Amino acid sequence: MADRPQNIKRRRFLLRSGLLGLGTATLSSCARSIQADGATLRVAAGLDRYNTSKGRFTFTSSRPNVHVAEPPVRPDDVFQAQPWLFERWSYEGLGRYVAHLRGGVRFHDGAPLNADSFIASAKQFIAPRDFIGLDAESLRRVDDTTVSFQSLTGSASMIKNMTHPAACLFRVNGQEDTMPVGTGPYKLVRYEPRRLVEVERFDGYWGPPPLNERILFRFVADSQARLMALRAGEVDMISDVTPEMFLGLVTDEPSIVVRKSRPMRYIALLCNKRGDPPYDKLSDIRLRRALALAIDRDAIASVMYGGHVSPARGVLPSWMFGLGDETPRGFGLDREKAASLLDEAGWRLGDDGFRAKEGRPLQLRLVSAFPNASSVKPMPEMLEQMLRMIGVKTEIVEVEDDQLYYTGYADRGQADLFLEMGGNAVADPTFLLYNTYHSSTPWPAYRYSAPGADVDELLDAAREETDNEAIVNLVREAHRRIIDEHIASIPILMVPVFLFTGPNIVLEPFESLDWVDFGAAQRTA
Repeated sequence: MADRPQNIKRRRFLLRSGLLGLGTATLSSCARSIQADGATLRVAAGLDRYNTSKGRFTFTSSRPNVHVAEPPVRPDDVFQAQPWLFERWSYEGLGRYVAHLRGGVRFHDGAPLNADSFIASAKQFIAPRDFIGLDAESLRRVDDTTVSFQSLTGSASMIKNMTHPAACLFRVNGQEDTMPVGTGPYKLVRYEPRRLVEVERFDGYWGPPPLNERILFRFVADSQARLMALRAGEVDMISDVTPEMFLGLVTDEPSIVVRKSRPMRYIALLCNKRGDPPYDKLSDIRLRRALALAIDRDAIASVMYGGHVSPARGVLPSWMFGLGDETPRGFGLDREKAASLLDEAGWRLGDDGFRAKEGRPLQLRLVSAFPNASSVKPMPEMLEQMLRMIGVKTEIVEVEDDQLYYTGYADRGQADLFLEMGGNAVADPTFLLYNTYHSSTPWPAYRYSAPGADVDELLDAAREETDNEAIVNLVREAHRRIIDEHIASIPILMVPVFLFTGPNIVLEPFESLDWVDFGAAQRTA
């Protein structure tokens, strides 16, 4: 879908709120640094966030995925796992699979994809990713083109998690962190950290060749500099679109087309239900419900992303997996009920307009954000104003995702609320709910928001089930309980993937940014 932004109402809201203040002093110099090259598709990306460490390898495969490497299976347009480097597979029970590799596939250095190269790559790149759940010790060569392997947990859904870009297969040659070699439609030409990554079409690719011979991704940290570069024709598209970028657009601007997918990502507040003092306030469900009822989602939706988003009732979109929109109910705006719940919980309004209980102020720490702070601006400030209206004081802390999830606030429960943008980016219907809300999540940062045994049982049953309809029914019920009954998370918006393109570039984005096929971008006259 392509849309022209209508942003006058949003700009007035931000001006009244004191949230509009974009720095422009360095934008023109940043934009000039991106040189035009008519023979190459030019993409402006955001910060260089590639990682080459074990268990978190994202080099060339995530934000942006430059399609150097490929996974065993890929999600289709309804998020079912489809054969890719696996030509077919069978489930043998108890978490065990037998998979047959696609014939005639070669790495960019000419080496064949066979059982031995698959096992070597899977041990190094797939097995360390705990959320996929591959047992490295179970990998076996059946014959030259057939492998067997097992899930660590006995899950029947593990192979669906291999539709994640973290499951991309690279040639194990000792140069993976500088010049990775894959089987994808593009091979790496050069990588200059924090500046650019360039790829060219791989003539030996096993599948249909991409339309674009070369793609140059420039890392441009400043979102307004990316916008200026597109407006000036110095890039063909922007892959990392932030809410603040919509503020810089002019209504019906002819040089920029806004393209969007179906909404799949959510923006939500995860609640710390199990924290130690002083981050134990949200153990009271009345307080969590009050916060959920205090948020004006329609107002936020009209401001964020040029209004091309919608209020969320949950964290999974209704179109995905056939979940439907019956549940969860979610939350509307009811500040009177929110105030009543806070009164009932003993949080009394003081003369200063804020609440306290037995001398303890009702101040909540809100940490923003995943995947990065710019992806949800200016929502933290808007939430602060809305919570202030019911007497809740908010401390906003903005960090990058590494600080939030691995060495900082979330894995130690050092906040009350965690604002994040995420989504069920794989073909496994249990992926998001299990990893975010199950008590045994492999991600320690999320254990503070786990609802409890009833949700655990539903998700465990769904991961052991093989019938798709039964899986969806279990996930639907778990989703309802997480939001409506436990309020482990407070949904705010459902968000599409956005691309900004020039008027002569046509590319409809996939629902997961990591699977956007840049090579399919078409130029029109």
